[in-house]
Amino acid sequence: MFLTRRVDHAHLRAVITHLAFIVTLHTSTFVACISAASAGTLESSNNFIVLVADDAEPDFAQQVLDRAEEYRQNIAVEWLGDALPPSVGRTIVNVKLAAETDKGLTWAIDDPRRTHHAVYLTTSSENALGTTLQHEIAHVVLATQYPHPNRLPPWLEEGIASRYDDDESQVTRDQILSWASRSGNWPDLLRVLESSTISTNDQLSYAVASSLVDYLLTQREKKRLLSFAASGRRTGWDRAVQQNYEFTSVVQLQSAWQAWVTEQHALALAQRIR
Repeated sequence: MFLTRRVDHAHLRAVITHLAFIVTLHTSTFVACISAASAGTLESSNNFIVLVADDAEPDFAQQVLDRAEEYRQNIAVEWLGDALPPSVGRTIVNVKLAAETDKGLTWAIDDPRRTHHAVYLTTSSENALGTTLQHEIAHVVLATQYPHPNRLPPWLEEGIASRYDDDESQVTRDQILSWASRSGNWPDLLRVLESSTISTNDQLSYAVASSLVDYLLTQREKKRLLSFAASGRRTGWDRAVQQNYEFTSVVQLQSAWQAWVTEQHALALAQRIR
């Protein structure tokens, strides 16, 4: 049984409808969700329904809800220039606490019959309120502004969401790019741009995505970056980079990005030596 507080029947029907739809698409996901939420706390707002397993503090679902609302507001303003309208892109957040695990997944609306995004967190209480939740809310914000079938390409979504990751993840990506710079084993930028998905185990692509976002933001503003990514899928990446940046091709962009990464690591090394 759910332990419910301040939740009306419409909210409960939304959860039941969402879970029932999952049955028709991903039975294993449905079973996992039901198992996690069979005993726990439920809190809701116009924008989120939060389900937390019963091993959390009594008010933890409310804490997650409050933090999700804060992140939704701040990320939308930072990247889109304004907050998202209330209730648009409503999201069910499922939280399972695990001290030694840190995993997050966003299943954005990808079918007209679905009415809610879904976020799954298996992580510590600290990360469920912090970086892991923030990363997934970034996906929610972007998937709401750019809904299926016009989602932003994975490299940009992950590149933006990765900016909210913890220091350990940032260090890992920095080490990967430092190795690429020293060894000359650079990844193919076009492959990353054209990827239809980025595996959670593909840390190289995560490193490229986050670094490329950082680099392109040194060239133009956030609005231009979003325009570049949205047009790349429609017109091709060479044409998109010509229209939005002062590069003639992805090959030229790759050369400029590599030089920038190498320079950044050289500066960081010089500062450590001092």
